[in-house]
Amino acid sequence: MRDLLSQMPRMPVGTCRNCGAEVSYFARSCASCGASNLPNPVVTIAALVVVALVGLVIALGWQMFFRSKVDLAKPPGDAAPADQKAETTEGYGWLVQAMAECEEEAKRTPDKLYFLIAPLAKAPKNVVGWVPGRIGMIGETTELLPSSDAVIGLRNGALAIYREPIAFAVTDPATSTVYRWKSAAGVTVLTTRQTGSEQLKLGFQLAEGKDIEWGLTISLSKGTCYWIFPLIRPAARSG
Repeated sequence: MRDLLSQMPRMPVGTCRNCGAEVSYFARSCASCGASNLPNPVVTIAALVVVALVGLVIALGWQMFFRSKVDLAKPPGDAAPADQKAETTEGYGWLVQAMAECEEEAKRTPDKLYFLIAPLAKAPKNVVGWVPGRIGMIGETTELLPSSDAVIGLRNGALAIYREPIAFAVTDPATSTVYRWKSAAGVTVLTTRQTGSEQLKLGFQLAEGKDIEWGLTISLSKGTCYWIFPLIRPAARSG
């Protein structure tokens, strides 16, 4: 133990200003004459360090106080204004979400058929160089568009949602059984129980009193929402 103690560095000492004896920097008074050892460098430095730390704590306290006031004034995660702006600029995020939700619902209930009908019309805006693809025709005035082209056309302003009521219908080519839903305007999701058919032919009735116009035949698979984007073209005027 002594060997270890002998290797330890000696604590620094100073000189008493009264009698000249050695006195530790940490001592409050001289052990020889009892004279005061204050102020000394160690105590002075320690006091300055304490003052600096207190100042730092106060500064951090004020910073946290003002930060908390900013957080209370603007709660995190409040994205409503951004969402409203996206809808006012017709971002059609709601339509993409409806498509995804319909697909998820179809997977959860495979004993039903799901159709998302989003009728479209040509908009006055002309987008140079953009031409949508085509899946097929229904009758002479209704053109079926791919879902990706339909959403792009809505977002670039070349297309718009068709707002007039139309009735959607399907028929089983094997049995000629017709399934028809009530007329509806805008984007709608239609369901029915599985028919047991492998294929269905799509049709639309564009106005009350008119015949259903038939067209494309699709193959069925369980757990699928069929996104139908008919582009309704105005009928040619007679005469």
